[in-house]
Amino acid sequence: MILTLKILACVFAVGVGVYLGLPGRYSQPAKDIEDVMDRGGASRPRRAERSISPLAWLQRDPAVRSSRTGRGFNVEGPQKR
Repeated sequence: MILTLKILACVFAVGVGVYLGLPGRYSQPAKDIEDVMDRGGASRPRRAERSISPLAWLQRDPAVRSSRTGRGFNVEGPQKR
């Protein structure tokens, strides 16, 4: 009896896993696809993802590097004072 319940539980777990692993059922209308293609694809450029790891924290350069300028204030590292 207990073995039968364990087998049924395993079959049920496999069935739930297969169901959750199915691809999504999102369908996009043809009009939306045509609108995106008329605009030329993505609306904004993709950014490269940065991975954060403990090794990266140890190897990072503590000097401040910013591509944004003209914000009204300057940021300096403690060694530059």
